[in-house]
Amino acid sequence: MVKKMLFYALLGMQSAIIGQTDHAALDQLMEQYSEYAGASVDFLDLYDQVLKYRKTPLNLNTASYEELSGFALIGKTKAYQIKKYREEFGALISIYELQAIPTFNETYIEMLLPLITISKTERVHLKKAIKEGKHELMILHQYSDISHLQPKNPTDSNRILGDGNRALLRYRYAQPGVYSFGITAEKDAGELWPTSQKGLRAGYLSFHAYFQPKGKLIKTVALGDYQVNIGQGLTFSSGLAFGKTALVLNTFRAQEGVRPYRSVNETEFLRGAALEFALGNRTRFHVFTSQNGESVSINDEGEAGSINNFGYVRTLRDLERKNNQQVQVLGANLNREIGIFKLGLTAVSQWFSIPFASNNAAYAIHRFAGNQLNNLGIDYKGNWKNVLMYGEISSNGLSRNPSMIHGVLIALNSRWSANLLYRKFEKDYHTLFSTAWGEQTNPSNEEAFYAGIQYEHYRKLKLSAFADIIQFPWPRFRDDAPGFQTDLFLEAKYFFSKYFHHYMRVRNTLYTDNNTSTTQTSSLQQENNRWNIRYHIDKDEPGKISTAFRAEMVQLKNDEKDVLGTLFFADLGYHFKRAKLKILARYTLFNTPDFDSRIYAYENDVLYAFSIPALYGRGNRFYAVVTAKPFQRFTVWAKVTLERNERRTTLDQLNFNPLGRIQIRYTW
Repeated sequence: MVKKMLFYALLGMQSAIIGQTDHAALDQLMEQYSEYAGASVDFLDLYDQVLKYRKTPLNLNTASYEELSGFALIGKTKAYQIKKYREEFGALISIYELQAIPTFNETYIEMLLPLITISKTERVHLKKAIKEGKHELMILHQYSDISHLQPKNPTDSNRILGDGNRALLRYRYAQPGVYSFGITAEKDAGELWPTSQKGLRAGYLSFHAYFQPKGKLIKTVALGDYQVNIGQGLTFSSGLAFGKTALVLNTFRAQEGVRPYRSVNETEFLRGAALEFALGNRTRFHVFTSQNGESVSINDEGEAGSINNFGYVRTLRDLERKNNQQVQVLGANLNREIGIFKLGLTAVSQWFSIPFASNNAAYAIHRFAGNQLNNLGIDYKGNWKNVLMYGEISSNGLSRNPSMIHGVLIALNSRWSANLLYRKFEKDYHTLFSTAWGEQTNPSNEEAFYAGIQYEHYRKLKLSAFADIIQFPWPRFRDDAPGFQTDLFLEAKYFFSKYFHHYMRVRNTLYTDNNTSTTQTSSLQQENNRWNIRYHIDKDEPGKISTAFRAEMVQLKNDEKDVLGTLFFADLGYHFKRAKLKILARYTLFNTPDFDSRIYAYENDVLYAFSIPALYGRGNRFYAVVTAKPFQRFTVWAKVTLERNERRTTLDQLNFNPLGRIQIRYTW
């Protein structure tokens, strides 16, 4: 009775909640994830992961505590609050009942609305699912000026063969939770058009067929391009993953299993087949196989060097190397629920057509060499009351000691949450596909302890902080001695109203690397002290002009230099509802002396695209994004970017400064 009275009281408030567009919710998540990830992460894959919940919303009544806490937009604290609310009052009657839960304000619920549900999922028969499937077609065009990148000698093997146009086509026919068929084709700026044999070789083409049968035995079938995520990503896991971000509680790898691959990242995916079997109610078995190409350099002995992960095939040298290394993968994973824990066992073998060469440089002595790599690992996760425990232990047979990662997330009460993580990656541990949470891209040569804490006061104040203390027991690239890193972060965010907030952020990083000064008189190794300080204010009220302002400063001090960089930007936007037109513009001023003092600033973009430029040099940057929906199923996005930079002359601006981008999306 109490719950029904509460529901009817809240029902009267639902008219005040105006749902955001999918893109707006994704942009908020992207802004938080992109702070420290830089340009090396494929954010198109992140969009696909989040859009999974847009296609198949997360059911707040049936989702486990583990699923809730693993979703980036919910996290540990709110997952605990949902769990406690369900235990006390039962299942949610309405989405708007969330307003009765502490920290679930109207603005936050608005962001979640496209991604959550409380309705029961009905079983869909295959014949009906095929009939009710949805087509989605997206075409994107982008132009960049690349004339300044051409070498003077026209016969140079590094001469760019193509023009500045980038073209992308993505088509999918799908019924969420049942099947998905898709194809993706892309021509990057600088690459040849697919009108010749060289152009066809340079381009990127991907296909996937994905099924989730409703039978008792076979649960998932993936053909073509797909991804596999297992445990905490230490033994084997392909695709996207983030390390430290402004989301201080998000270290737990929640997404597991097989899923289709739709990104344009030309590496980090599997090409072949994968199956998931249900062996009873508590046991799952995955088996997967793949053969795909990687681009590698070849030494005089015919051995492979480093892998080119950029995916660009713009020169004759790139064409010669494309997919010259054939990689075969065969793996299996068995996991079972035992009490409060879920335990998993994974075994993977990888074979390389060209053996990798050994490297005698101090930092590379322990790198993988040979043509076969085997990995074996055990992972676990369990939930006890308000505590989530997780971890993984793995070995590749080359290391004397296993590598490991162990973490615990604790909801201390309705306002405070804590996150503790220990990781130890041996210097001679190797795996080709990994998304383990850590400081470096590859999980090796690292031992660290991470602690994060978060406080949320009801609808007004949010405090976040973390400390990460890292040791590197062996020399690294550009650090010819064992080193260390200390990373400290603090953010305070205050909400004036549900549409108006500001925050202050401070981050300090102390780390070692080589002193490259030719006049050095001290040790080769030096300490770097980097400070980032940011103030941001944002107001975005429906039906009114949206505004935002940011001021950011970075200081880097070491034995060679003491530099200071600054960035300021202002946003202005408006949504013309009658005309179904939305405009957002930004003007940025930046002055940073060099690449080491660069500042990343996430930018709004067309749907499924991303832009996180590393701003350095001295200049200004302007962009405007226009979204129009002239018809019910037809949407057009367009973006124009203009930049003036007095210092930036040597960077490959091909990936930095697109002059214009237009995208069309049609669904039926």
